[in-house]
Amino acid sequence: MGRAFDHHDIQSMAIINQGGVQKKQDKSRRESRIKGHRESIKGPKEDDSKNPELCSRLKKWRLDMAKKKRLPAFRIFTNRVLDNLASELPTSKDELLMVQGVGPYFVERYGKDIIKIVKAYLSE
Repeated sequence: MGRAFDHHDIQSMAIINQGGVQKKQDKSRRESRIKGHRESIKGPKEDDSKNPELCSRLKKWRLDMAKKKRLPAFRIFTNRVLDNLASELPTSKDELLMVQGVGPYFVERYGKDIIKIVKAYLSE
């Protein structure tokens, strides 16, 4: 026969320490923890970019390209990749391949445009 769970009993405390019994978290604490997690995985804001002007130009190019190809903009490049491009300023296909989030497919498809935008920005 079972016995009642007592928080002051040594065996009950051992069960708690081993993770056997979990208290229900109140909803607000759980939601705040989830919200904090979501904020930590978000990328940097445009204001945080090293070159916000270049980032804006890349986003405009991406939007135009997405409309032309009838794709969602994130399928061209994500905001995080655009931030990486604006930070690293690649001026060749080899440098472009070194940017995190850019692979050979995207270099072949969009590399010339990206390099052209970056070079124009650097020449100003």
